[in-house]
Amino acid sequence: MSESPRSRAWVDVLRLHALLWYMARRMEAAARYDQEFQESLLQRRFVLQITAGKNYAYYFAAAQQQVKGVYGHHAEPTLTLCFSSARLAFQVLARGGQEAFMRGVQEGVITMQGDPAPLFWLVSVASRLRPRWRRRQRMDQRERRTRTVAVQRACCGASKSMPRHTFGHQRIKQTNFL
Repeated sequence: MSESPRSRAWVDVLRLHALLWYMARRMEAAARYDQEFQESLLQRRFVLQITAGKNYAYYFAAAQQQVKGVYGHHAEPTLTLCFSSARLAFQVLARGGQEAFMRGVQEGVITMQGDPAPLFWLVSVASRLRPRWRRRQRMDQRERRTRTVAVQRACCGASKSMPRHTFGHQRIKQTNFL
């Protein structure tokens, strides 16, 4: 069974909406906790609206060192980015980068209306919106063995002076904690 073009368009709108909602939450958190992001918001007051097709609009309003993302059209946006479709908007915003954006502007599928300063600000802070994942530290073999022995002693009530081979049948299987 094939999907209808109408349902595929709806999925594209939902993907774009989820992306813009996530960007708004990241901006709100960065405005509260990230010092460099707060400094980039000093004395800035703008509304950046993103539209896809004729029916979808989402805007970011920045004022008083805060950013707020809202679904819908704004009455007087500072800059409006108009994408021809939700699929194109998602591809450019999520994966495309500056080259894809510039290509879309040259081809006419992306249009800008208003002052481009908010767009330059968004490009400058885009790297701060990505989540920072902590890398898991790998334990070396000695540290893993030390933790295993500590767990065995805690579970079996053995003292530190008791040798390891006296645990007998109570020996605990080595586990990987991380």
